[in-house]
Amino acid sequence: MFEITSEDITKVESALLGQYKSFSNEQRNIIKYEQSGDFVACPGSGKTTVLIARLAILLRKIKEANLDYGICVITHTNVGVEEILNKLKILGINDVAYPHFIGTIHDFLNTFFALRAYTTVSSRDRFFFIENEEYKGYFSRFFEKHKPSWWSFSAPFSAVERTQLSINDKKEISLIGFEDKTYRNELLNTFKDMFYSGYLRHSDTIALSKFYIDKNAIELRKAFQARFKYLFIDETQDTSIEQYHIILKIIESNEETIIQRYGDPYQALYNLYYGEPDAWKPPVEQRIELATSNRFGQKIAKILRTTCIERYDHLVGNEFVPSLEPHILLYEDQAQLLEAYAKLLASYNLPLNTKKIYAVAQHHDAVAHFHIDYQKSKSEIQKKSSFADCLNEVHKVMSRTLRKKNENSRSQLDFSPSKLDDFLNKEFPLENSDLRSILSKLIRQVYLRKDCSSELSQFELLYQKILTDNFGIVIESNDLASDVEIVNKYILKIFTTETHADHVDNNNYLYNDVLIHLNTIHAVKGETHLATLLLESTVNREEYSDLYDIMPFLIGQYDERLSQNTNIKDTLKLAYVALSRPTHFAGIAIKEDNMSQEDVIAAKSHGWKVVKVNEIVLPN
Repeated sequence: MFEITSEDITKVESALLGQYKSFSNEQRNIIKYEQSGDFVACPGSGKTTVLIARLAILLRKIKEANLDYGICVITHTNVGVEEILNKLKILGINDVAYPHFIGTIHDFLNTFFALRAYTTVSSRDRFFFIENEEYKGYFSRFFEKHKPSWWSFSAPFSAVERTQLSINDKKEISLIGFEDKTYRNELLNTFKDMFYSGYLRHSDTIALSKFYIDKNAIELRKAFQARFKYLFIDETQDTSIEQYHIILKIIESNEETIIQRYGDPYQALYNLYYGEPDAWKPPVEQRIELATSNRFGQKIAKILRTTCIERYDHLVGNEFVPSLEPHILLYEDQAQLLEAYAKLLASYNLPLNTKKIYAVAQHHDAVAHFHIDYQKSKSEIQKKSSFADCLNEVHKVMSRTLRKKNENSRSQLDFSPSKLDDFLNKEFPLENSDLRSILSKLIRQVYLRKDCSSELSQFELLYQKILTDNFGIVIESNDLASDVEIVNKYILKIFTTETHADHVDNNNYLYNDVLIHLNTIHAVKGETHLATLLLESTVNREEYSDLYDIMPFLIGQYDERLSQNTNIKDTLKLAYVALSRPTHFAGIAIKEDNMSQEDVIAAKSHGWKVVKVNEIVLPN
């Protein structure tokens, strides 16, 4: 549709990469590529930056040509959306509005299908999507109304994650999952009651979208094709099978839209945790590849070529990144491991203050095996429970202002903090949903100790809008600033003192000046570290460890037959993600008994440095 020239790329290059850097020929070819295709990008290849460069150039060309069609960009996290929008702002593109769309897969499904479907199925338009942890609080209340007479337990919260709704063409709702439960009808009635009351899970997006698309498939395909001439999907490997099939249904027989999928199928962890096969399986012979990493050097790249679900012989490291040879740390006493890791890093005079240092494992319990103070998902649990506290603080502040402005009203009790949430959800569901979303983003920025001025401004604007447009009151600027400041101080108190202190004390290990962060592999996906140590896991195993099972791959002996085993494949994905995080130091930790002398010899031959932990901790 457009020819992207080298001059076009040069215009965005320095702003995205820095003054003295430039896109490689491999990256430039993808930016210029004007056909549909699957783009498989290795870790650290600059995939998202390439996509943003291509997007920025096309947005400008569409605007300059005064065309009425748009670009649809789908990614999988709010962080991903923020990265794209922020980089576009750096390039002077501050407002990406209709006919374009940039959002998460949930935003896409909700905007075009689920919101419209809900009004059709329920004959009402007041609802909001809430996270599962918050949904469980409402679920408990609703289940209390529908539970069997013999029920004497707490609400079956596992049903929130392990069931889905299905809606047929007659608008009848049924339940998928928990087929063997004697209280299944009561569960269905609970979910239906919540659904019609406006309390929806994100998984309900799927049911609503499928219903709406099945009912209006032909019209929706025509509308999508007319509005969007480009569809870019980032991190495609994280798409669930149902999400992917919905997208395929919308673009079926579409020969006018350029459809490009970007991602790394070797890092497809989403379906691993949900027991599904991978949704996106780009044929090897049809892939367009970014196989050169800017993150790590050749020594780490060599290990990753066989520590992968497929042989990755053409993976190339950055010749200018001085990665150390990968290390295997053999331990007898797991309590000594982190000290040895810290001492080893200190001995190499690495730039320890430039990027984070991590030790990661497949499971939280596996991490706790090496650091007794580690607490499973403590920070996340704290963050979720504290969201409710922060939301309650918002309601308190808003309630006080409403009652102050309605002193002569006999309905002051309607604005009590305990009733305000239900009132907002009933009367102003969309604004209430936006309020929760912006509050969650604000909390996240504070928790991560990032600049939150943008989120705070968004919160202030929405807070003012709710008071003035929905409640019809005038709030003076100083009162507005005071309310927002009270909320901000409360969030800062919660998330920069208690939570951060707990997180540092329990989920980090400090030895001299070396601070080692501890987490699961899944939690660090997408990050870049200075050093990453992969810890073996024996969780849910009768003998040996996950790293023992993939040892042939780690030491350069790729086994095609073994790679077809589901457990091996899952472990390879996790190891590939973990060992591709660092720039300088990649290592694994495995018990001495789990590695034979033959394997040690083969590992050294393949480029590993094998060291014993007790010789580092207790040198002669």
